[in-house]
Amino acid sequence: MLLAHALAAALALAPDLKPTPPPGLVWIDAGRTRLGTSVEQALALGQKHPSLFNSIAAETPLHERKVDGFFLMVNEVTNEQYAAFVRATEHRPPRSWGRAALEEAERRFPAEEAERRRKARETGEEAGPDRKFDAEAWWLAHAGDGGWSVPIGEECLPVVFVDYADARAFARWAGLRLMDEFEYQRAGRMNSALLYPWGNDWDDTAYCANQALRESRPRPVGSFPAGATRSGLQDLAGNVWEWTRSPFAAFPGYQELQIRVPRDGGPQVIDSIARFDPARRVIVGGSFQNGRLESRLSARQGADVDAHTDGLGFRCAASETRSIDLARNVVELDLAEQLEKFRLALDLAGPLCVDRWTAEPGTATHTARDENGKPRTEPLPGYAVITAYDYALFLGATELPDSNLAELRERARRDGRVPLGVFSTSLALEEPKLAPGTYVLALAADATEPSLARLSFAKPSGEIAATIDFARLEFGRTQPGSIELTPAALGDATAPDRGPDRIVVRAHAHATVSQRGVSFDFTLAAAPGALGIGWRR
Repeated sequence: MLLAHALAAALALAPDLKPTPPPGLVWIDAGRTRLGTSVEQALALGQKHPSLFNSIAAETPLHERKVDGFFLMVNEVTNEQYAAFVRATEHRPPRSWGRAALEEAERRFPAEEAERRRKARETGEEAGPDRKFDAEAWWLAHAGDGGWSVPIGEECLPVVFVDYADARAFARWAGLRLMDEFEYQRAGRMNSALLYPWGNDWDDTAYCANQALRESRPRPVGSFPAGATRSGLQDLAGNVWEWTRSPFAAFPGYQELQIRVPRDGGPQVIDSIARFDPARRVIVGGSFQNGRLESRLSARQGADVDAHTDGLGFRCAASETRSIDLARNVVELDLAEQLEKFRLALDLAGPLCVDRWTAEPGTATHTARDENGKPRTEPLPGYAVITAYDYALFLGATELPDSNLAELRERARRDGRVPLGVFSTSLALEEPKLAPGTYVLALAADATEPSLARLSFAKPSGEIAATIDFARLEFGRTQPGSIELTPAALGDATAPDRGPDRIVVRAHAHATVSQRGVSFDFTLAAAPGALGIGWRR
């Protein structure tokens, strides 16, 4: 039996039937959704905007797709939301936060370059051609020096200068994921074929930040309440392009198109060349640098995964069964190709997980109207700044290689270990001593005593981080044994009820890994004060 709880005194398990929305996200119902643009519309738009014909053609054909229900952030991730992640993880901050340091480095550069060339002459070395100050290269080398801060007054602007890996890293830390392009169109269109999140009409200044405003940066999130969706989603169009996790690939039934446009000397034939590439990712929504065409819900472009500009940001999503997102993040980002090395296939459909978010209200606001129609400033509905995501996760192996415990022990003795699953935690454990991280759990035999078995925790590199002796665990008997793993610095897990901080004990969540007569039961349950792990055959 695997018992897990007490990530902190505030942790409460929510019923699986109606998952609690993560902070800052709202629920989007499932349904069939119209995606893309019809060939007829694309040809007509191409005639008006021939320079954008390739991008327009990539939206075709218009088709329908079933989109499962999901949660979506009400806003593009802001600077203050991203700053919480950077402070917690020491991830590289975006270049726009280092303006003062960059300006100082650029000011010093001519003197430093002159000194470099002088030393080269003295030593007889080749100085090479004159170099220009490279802000991007300098920031990559010095971003970790601490010379950054969110510019005053820009806390609630969308974070920009983030590439695909940056966006995924934030989502992983926050217990979320990136949306796909189908979810984006579902969020904006629902069961309709709307052109824009607010409807089919366009106004240069009323609905979204676009190039008609002639501004040099995006607006604070929620600046255009008239452009919000009925579910309260802000800035789905304009402001900044948004990363999705979707590869830039053709829709089913895509065919190249052709238009004829008038030119001096006769009509010019233009063939669409979409340049699809599954290594790139779809970005959606347009930005403050684009017009109404890019602001359409069907607009999609491909971006290299290392792209980072002043007009590109992201927002996060979450699946209805949120532990599936965490499981996929663990496998794709923490383990990657290591699973093949461990010869381990995992059950991503049935992860066992307890988790909790810690969040603050943040400072984002919007303009609302009071009962008399007068404008007033109030907090942006649904906005929240995630400050931490704590979790314990177990992913079981999809199959076990042998038919009984004796054979498993023999295989462990022969091969060194038998992988049983993956354990990942955001908290340090005291017993055994484990740092936060992801570990492959394996059955290992004692070299001197074959009747004994140990559970090993291996890092993705293969290094054994900890072991638990199974000699006293009644392994394979009717009654499960258990070893307690107590997270460090939990605080008082038995504190009395304190409103939203109260401990809630709920029913066990249960799953079984079974193959050819051998089964191990793993059960997550509320157990105030402890995080435990145990086994039952």
